[in-house]
Amino acid sequence: MYYIRFTEDIHRDIKKGHSTHFNGGKKLPGLCAWNVNDNDLSPYSDKSEVIEAAKKTAEMILKNTYGSYSDNATYAVLTGDYVGSSNDGVCIKIKNVISIETV
Repeated sequence: MYYIRFTEDIHRDIKKGHSTHFNGGKKLPGLCAWNVNDNDLSPYSDKSEVIEAAKKTAEMILKNTYGSYSDNATYAVLTGDYVGSSNDGVCIKIKNVISIETV
């Protein structure tokens, strides 16, 4: 599955290995991320198609969320495994960084 994570330094985030809950700071089971809306992606989609779908997802999140995402238009396009729910989106264990992009 493909995900995006708004961040200024994805490699620092990976090293840390987890996000914290916004209310109380409890350690979450992985890093917070958003599912890429992959309705237009096939199992055979190439990297450019994944990045384009991720861009559409990032733009939608920036437009429609109440959080501070609008302060940070840099995001990482990732593959990973779902490990639980999060503050917003889901928590994942990252497998691979596909690309770092900006909106």
